[in-house]
Amino acid sequence: MALNAATENISLDFFKDRIVTIYAKQYDKNSRYINVKCYDRGKLYKVPSDCKANVKMITPDNRAVFNTATINSDGSITVELTESMLYSGGIAKAEIKLYNVDKTQVLSTMNFQINIKKSVYDDQRIINSDEFNALTKLYLQIQKEEKTWITNENNRISAENIRISNENTRKSNETNRVTAENTRNSNESTRKINENNRIASETARVNAEKNRATAETNRVSEYSTMMKKAEAKISEAEKVNISSTTATDSYKVNITNRLGQTSSSPNLLNKISIGTVTTGKPTDNASANISGNFGAQKLNLTLPVGKTPILSVGTVTTGSAGSKASATITGTNENPVLNLVIPKGDTGAVANISAATIPYSSPSDISTIKSIVDNKSDKTHTHSYAGSTSVGGSANSAIKLDTSAGSTTQPIYFSGGKPVACIYTLGKSVPSNAVFTDTWRGIQDNLTSESATDSLSAKQGKALKTLVDTKHVVVNQSSEPTLSTGDEWLLDYE
Repeated sequence: MALNAATENISLDFFKDRIVTIYAKQYDKNSRYINVKCYDRGKLYKVPSDCKANVKMITPDNRAVFNTATINSDGSITVELTESMLYSGGIAKAEIKLYNVDKTQVLSTMNFQINIKKSVYDDQRIINSDEFNALTKLYLQIQKEEKTWITNENNRISAENIRISNENTRKSNETNRVTAENTRNSNESTRKINENNRIASETARVNAEKNRATAETNRVSEYSTMMKKAEAKISEAEKVNISSTTATDSYKVNITNRLGQTSSSPNLLNKISIGTVTTGKPTDNASANISGNFGAQKLNLTLPVGKTPILSVGTVTTGSAGSKASATITGTNENPVLNLVIPKGDTGAVANISAATIPYSSPSDISTIKSIVDNKSDKTHTHSYAGSTSVGGSANSAIKLDTSAGSTTQPIYFSGGKPVACIYTLGKSVPSNAVFTDTWRGIQDNLTSESATDSLSAKQGKALKTLVDTKHVVVNQSSEPTLSTGDEWLLDYE
């Protein structure tokens, strides 16, 4: 009963180099396979069915392996891990090479590793020489064609033997003809004509044999020429290489063709720095665009300012005496309303004051304070204000101040009971319906808030600029990216 084959599935890219390692066991044979899916910069690459695929490998004991691989109907590649490939334990390096029909194009994957775990003991077998199954198969195919030619040649020789046998029969008949010559003289002319035809046929056969020998010589020469060309193509294919050159401000791709000629791409690295930062209206959406030429582009931002909330006082409620004062805010973020509850205070009382309870600095203070207190009205006293006709009525006259300050455009304030002009002036008349309110806007000191009404602190604005300046942006010269809210600023357009 045959063993089921063990297959390892891996992915290899033509451009992106990453460490791919598979594991195998020393001395295994006819049982381990690798199924390879090829990718072109992360995109699945279906290998055409009319291409040829080979695996190149350097074994842990430094032997070269060049074997034929199988291209499957789904575009993947199957590689057999042969006995020679797994003969030595250790790390082997390998790659897959693809060829078009006439072998004018060669495409190779990035390298991968085969970690061949050593067997518990050595099988004491003779170490194989370098394995070139692809050339061996080509040689076997030529041998097969050679066998076909030999078979045809044997058939030709057999036919020639039959012809010789027939010729002998003819000669026997000729002997009989000679015996009957005296009776067939009238037919001699006809026999001579037939004999001439036979000689012509024999001459043609000899000429054909010469042509066959010449063709055989040409075939051997063409085979030698073909082998030399095959060796030259293999030598050219091993010169092909793709590498990259990376520096602080540049990234270039270097390509070496079959003639060993190397060419480099232009700089593929693009740097983006902060350009203009514009403050938009509260109703605007945040936006970003990129300007400038590839290699020195700028990121221009429009950041809307947050809406300014308008705070107003709502209800003011008197609470019961002894309760706690409280405040609540209702309304919206743009129009908050402050509601207050202020508790009622307890009724105060004035205690009687005696001379014995007042600390005096000198004995004379007692008589002074008594005189002042005696001249004061008691607590139930009422009086008329200036110009009032009744007790407790409104005043309709006052003593004129003896100083003046300010003007119609410069307001005043009082200091020590006297008016003093302010240093600021009123630039224009205030409309009769003007309302003065306190404006308050929240400050967000982080980069995670989703508030549409708060402002961003200067500290976080500086942090945002640092993040943008240090972002590494790589774009293709044929396309220009656009950024929207939530995009990460590490882009890869290829």
